[in-house]
Amino acid sequence: MTFTIVTGGSADPAVLLLGGELDLATVPQLRQAVDAHARSGQTMVIDLREIEFIDSMGLATLVRARHRAIARGAKLELVAAPEPVHRVFTLTHLDRVFDWVAGGDPPAS
Repeated sequence: MTFTIVTGGSADPAVLLLGGELDLATVPQLRQAVDAHARSGQTMVIDLREIEFIDSMGLATLVRARHRAIARGAKLELVAAPEPVHRVFTLTHLDRVFDWVAGGDPPAS
């Protein structure tokens, strides 16, 4: 399975649309994209609607992104993944940690 990241440009909020599998092999790509698009005081939205699998490293990377956003005075919001993937957030109680937003139109590629 492949992993994709489509960015929504430099507008506020910065939007990252993820697709495929977010796991040990792909988290470095997400970390790099988050670091490249993070701005002080800016909201970042990570859209998980096209994620098909997430492991503990994927969860940890999202938690790291949230902590780094808070440290910058920014905000991280997530668009929920499909139910089988979102269930991982529920089982780990991370569904209570993140700010969830409704998904709009995905960013243009």
